[in-house]
Amino acid sequence: MSHVKPHGALYNTAATDYDMSMNIVRAVKDLDSSLVLVGLSGSQLIRAARNAGLACASEVFADRAYNDDGTLVARTVEGAVLHDTGLMIRRVIRMIREKVVESISGRLIPIEADTICIHGDNETAPEFAKKLAEANMVLTFIMWQNSTACQRTM
Repeated sequence: MSHVKPHGALYNTAATDYDMSMNIVRAVKDLDSSLVLVGLSGSQLIRAARNAGLACASEVFADRAYNDDGTLVARTVEGAVLHDTGLMIRRVIRMIREKVVESISGRLIPIEADTICIHGDNETAPEFAKKLAEANMVLTFIMWQNSTACQRTM
């Protein structure tokens, strides 16, 4: 085992509740302090892990809409779950390159993308994962070309 990720209501509550987040951090540290704790980018869970010196990974969601405060829009709200794979690819690339995501109201919010969640219950997940892998190959090649060009000019 290399990481721990709270799920569902626990994950969403820990995103905004620092005390609960600290309880999760303590439990993970007691279990194995070498584990990486995965939490919503910008959340109280990430803050608690960092404050306690526990390795953590900021998670972003390819197929979910964000509120202006950086939390996920409740699935009961229209538009909370995204299904357009092209839009999802563009969002993920923007999250990685620009470190922002557009909220459901159109506001740009800062975000850190250490890991990307793709929900398996989204019917577009297999197609999206394939397209994301292809897009990543292109991005990696472009970044390699740019770094090689910089090295050649030095």
